[in-house]
Amino acid sequence: MSLTTVPDGSLELALAITVALAVAYLAVGLLHDLMRWRATRVAHRTRASLAIVLFKDDAEAATAAEELTNAPRKMLLDMIQRLAVDLDGDVDDRLRKLVAATGFQRPIKRRLNSRSWRRRAQGAALATLLPTTDPLRVALLRDHHPMVRARTAESLERPDIVNNSALLIRMLGDYLDAVKI
Repeated sequence: MSLTTVPDGSLELALAITVALAVAYLAVGLLHDLMRWRATRVAHRTRASLAIVLFKDDAEAATAAEELTNAPRKMLLDMIQRLAVDLDGDVDDRLRKLVAATGFQRPIKRRLNSRSWRRRAQGAALATLLPTTDPLRVALLRDHHPMVRARTAESLERPDIVNNSALLIRMLGDYLDAVKI
């Protein structure tokens, strides 16, 4: 087919459609880049505020804690989960206070009570951030899934270890069950 046999206006229509699709493609790409840039900027700000809350003096920490209340909850909970297993002492106490102030105790408890063993294992890493009187902190030591029990045992603090030592000793045979999975 040559250009001379194309009906009038079809070439212009095809060109207009092609240009419109190219412009739409570029617009979607720009919006995607803008959203990624914004998410990266928010994550950076959230990390910085979290570091201030954990490591700076009380006046700076209070201001940063207020900023964290506006951070995306899923992002902040993920950051807290990554930090929870590696902190202790005063920094751990600050993180525990932040969890209480931001209302993250409910999502942690939801993870601890989840049907999914992976979500329960995630919750086990966060359970140390619950108040020391909360029975859910050690409840997953009796979970039916060995990986959840192991994650719970990893995240126990000294008083919890002492109070549950008999159960922890019985768990030493769990590795056999984990191999079968």
